Amino acid sequence: MDTKKRRCVVIVVSLSVWNCLGTLRQHKANVWVALDMSGSITDVEFTNALEQVLQIVHAYNHRITVVECDNEVRRTYSMESVKDVKPRLDVRGATAFTPVFSLANQNRVDLLVYFTDGKGEERLREAPRGYKVLWVLTGENPQLSLHTPYGLVREL
Repeated sequence: MDTKKRRCVVIVVSLSVWNCLGTLRQHKANVWVALDMSGSITDVEFTNALEQVLQIVHAYNHRITVVECDNEVRRTYSMESVKDVKPRLDVRGATAFTPVFSLANQNRVDLLVYFTDGKGEERLREAPRGYKVLWVLTGENPQLSLHTPYGLVREL
């Protein structure tokens, strides 16, 4: 199995395990996918993350909201197919995880999947409330800077 397919399987299997455990019930879950677009994320890493999002869209019948972010939330949009993919914005600031969690806490999110190289805050200023978190780390030597991840951490 090639590396790209293996990556897709890891993410889909992680989501499936959570489904089997009953975390995502039979309703159409509200899944948010945060895409770190900071200066440390390469175009290749960003594209790989988008491909993973499309795999999630194809594998599950859930509401998928993409949240593009660096040190702030830059834009959010629904994704139902490849037609919904937006070109990468030309902004590349530092990484702050808290703005995504702050926004998610104001909405009815069931699961937040956060694609990042892991380089950011050591502590969230606002912890997740009422939803699961899956961190998907990209790049070479991926390591999450947060001392408390509040969820599962996996490498892409």
